[in-house]
Amino acid sequence: MKKFLSVLIAVTVVTLSCLLPVSASTLTPEAASGSMQITAERTEEIEVSYPADIFIPYGTEGDFSIGSIGASKMVIALDKKVTISVTSKNGNALLSDGGKIPYKLGGAEAIEFTEVNDADVFPLTVAVTQADWEAAPAGDFSDTLTFTLAYVNQ
Repeated sequence: MKKFLSVLIAVTVVTLSCLLPVSASTLTPEAASGSMQITAERTEEIEVSYPADIFIPYGTEGDFSIGSIGASKMVIALDKKVTISVTSKNGNALLSDGGKIPYKLGGAEAIEFTEVNDADVFPLTVAVTQADWEAAPAGDFSDTLTFTLAYVNQ
């Protein structure tokens, strides 16, 4: 019982010392004023989503939506911005064994996020002309788009 009481008193003293405010400076009649500094920090958080793989049906005319680029987290410094570049492995063409379907990639020219919590969404499209669809032989065609993020000065 004696040992239990000693441990309980020690735990109480430690707990109370943690709860009481700690003063690093003192005021006296000779030093009647003082100051302290309050600081905070928020670290950069950047998370941008890009489209998943997609299938374009044969003969699709006009701009076909392939998804969009948007930020789910955008905590950046005031003098910085995030840019996203989009590059095509095949030079904006769907390729198969010997076949080629050129396309125009839309929306990938100027993707940038310039402020904290930037909610901009950048839709991406692909357009194939009817003549290019009709000129394509039978086959499975594909291209790979690569998305690259850069955190740069504004």
